[in-house]
Amino acid sequence: MPISAPPAQVLQFLRHYSTYWLFSHLEPDGDCLTSSAALGRMLESAGKTVHHFNPGPFIRVEIQSYREQFITEPPPELDPSAAAVVLDCSTLQRIEPFDQVVAQMPCLVIDHHSNGDPFGDLRYIEATAASTTLLIHTIMETAGYTLNADEARLLLFGLCTDTGFFRHVGPGQGSALAAAGRMVDAGAPLKEVYNRMFGGKSLQSRRLLAELITRAQEHNDGRCLLTYETLDDVAYYGKHNRDSDLLYQLLMGTERCRVVALLRAETTETCSVSFRSQDGTDVGSLAKELGGGGHRAAAGCQISAPLDEAIGTITALLENIEFTS
Repeated sequence: MPISAPPAQVLQFLRHYSTYWLFSHLEPDGDCLTSSAALGRMLESAGKTVHHFNPGPFIRVEIQSYREQFITEPPPELDPSAAAVVLDCSTLQRIEPFDQVVAQMPCLVIDHHSNGDPFGDLRYIEATAASTTLLIHTIMETAGYTLNADEARLLLFGLCTDTGFFRHVGPGQGSALAAAGRMVDAGAPLKEVYNRMFGGKSLQSRRLLAELITRAQEHNDGRCLLTYETLDDVAYYGKHNRDSDLLYQLLMGTERCRVVALLRAETTETCSVSFRSQDGTDVGSLAKELGGGGHRAAAGCQISAPLDEAIGTITALLENIEFTS
């Protein structure tokens, strides 16, 4: 199924202003950062002034080279000539502390998450798209923009990170593979992208991975697995040694597993929760029940509770999932 072309109003929005402030979500991944970087390149080629904002923290090893491009604190004052573009965010809270800034600006939202609280003046949201970078690529092609090799590399990296190097591309998403081919033809090096995603990990990251797998709990007749990271883990291993993508991959490969929940203690009184699923189970709706968002196969939320209490809440949620097969 091809991705729907952006409405004419989206292209008009991206031509209308002289300055664009591009915002992407906290705890950034490759998709949100390269969406911002690639869109910024297109806007700058049209003579626009572009600033990139992201609250961080820039934890993932594979995104470290991008962090210097992004402003991490809100600007002291608004620029009346600027418009906001929010990328890869299903809720305004995902860009705190920039949410109050964006609320005062003309705002375009570009995203592929199906759940969340709508915001912005104009939205280009395609829930069937495999990544936000795929939507940026579609905007570029619709606008008649010709990719250079560096821009193609950015887009392919974002697409590969959000699809687990195409493992999560499902029926009806063949357009993602076709677009990847055009990115490669434009000069994106597929092998380099793979090595960037999966190489350079520390031994400590493997030890943390072993800890989290050892803690995994079975729920709902083994169709759901839950594991968790404590504040002591963070103090000992460091956030930079997380390898969540490989953790999800290994747990999803477990017999009968359909859903994985990963809880992390962020403070003594707050936790983050990430869900992953396969075989069509909708975890986006689970996250939305808890005030978060996402899409069917990947979603997340924040819980204002200590880790033990949050584990109880998520355990009850997992046990109540009604699987159709």
